[in-house]
Formats: sequence, structure tokens, C-alpha cells
Amino acid sequence: MDSALVTCDWVSLSGLLDKFQKQFVKAQQTGTQMQNIMKLFVRTVVKASAEVNARSQEQDFKRQLSTLQAKAFNSLIQRLKKYLKEFNPFKLMGKVLQLLNTVISPLKTS
Repeated sequence: MDSALVTCDWVSLSGLLDKFQKQFVKAQQTGTQMQNIMKLFVRTVVKASAEVNARSQEQDFKRQLSTLQAKAFNSLIQRLKKYLKEFNPFKLMGKVLQLLNTVISPLKTS
């Protein structure tokens, strides 16, 4: 993902982010090492969002993009906004607390 950010390859970055999000959802369903995976996913989304915001602030940036790159860039912006909205700190804390309760509950009964 880092190389795609550096080279401004928005098409491949969008595809990589989709794959990563699908893996995150699978890990979320299985519940394996959820805290570490969630940290990595949120860190990646924030990093990509910061880079995209920095690029979009540059003058004439969107004019330099091809049609395919511009579409990928715009869809990437929308996806990043969706992911950031989905993982706001309050919702994140709720999920972490819920995960902790599922881990601690069996320990209390034994």
C-alpha cells in the first residue's frame, strides 16, 4: 500500500484497500486477534486518508489525472470517509468493550 501511495496509483490502492477491508471483516467474524487487526486497519485507513487529503489540496492535482485515475481517486475518497465514519472512537470503544466481555465472561464462570 505504501508504494501505491507514493506513486499515486489510485486504482491499485483502491483494490488493495478493498482486499484489506474484506480480510478485516473476516477476522472480525472469527474474532481472532481482533484488537491488533483493528489497530492495523484503522492506522492504515488514517494514513491513506491523510495522503489522499494532502494530494487533493494540491492545485491542479485532479486535472493531471486520467479519467480512470480520477474515478479511482474519487471512489477512494468515498470509501475512506465511509471507513473513518464506521470506526469513530466511540463505536470503536464499544466494540473493544464487547470483545473484552466475551473474553472475560468465560473466565468469571470458571
